[in-house]
Amino acid sequence: LLKFIRDFEQPGLQHCLYRPRRDEAPIPLTPETDYFFPVVQGDELEFRRPTTVKAFHTNEYNIEEPKLDLSVPLDPKSPMVIFCPAVAIDQRGMRLGLGKGHYDRFFARHPEALRVGVVFHVQISSQPLPADSWDQAMDWIVSEKMILRINTQRSS
Repeated sequence: LLKFIRDFEQPGLQHCLYRPRRDEAPIPLTPETDYFFPVVQGDELEFRRPTTVKAFHTNEYNIEEPKLDLSVPLDPKSPMVIFCPAVAIDQRGMRLGLGKGHYDRFFARHPEALRVGVVFHVQISSQPLPADSWDQAMDWIVSEKMILRINTQRSS
């Protein structure tokens, strides 16, 4: 996973990670102040880069996110790669999240974002997962055992 992420490092590309819950695949990159992390704002998701490693708090969904006053927002006009967790993901790149649709709405607003689903290998379904019209497919799936480029219909 770390080599895969490092392969995407290039000037101007914003990397958006997440602080994993106990049931989510970790992304052990440091310093955290180099990366953006999701922040839930009502029904929307935004990404912010913490100014210090102590700039995190736990939100109402038990997810660690940067504090607004100790972080800077993502520049939506600059290229971005979003690494997101999933409860499950299928080989088409369709992911099941926690059911609130935050990542799907973010991806709908930012179709140019490169999308990487990060999971434990056992979370990859060999059968298609249910998908609604608003669900957004991933461009890549990364687990501890494999890296899979998805052939999506969208341009990335």
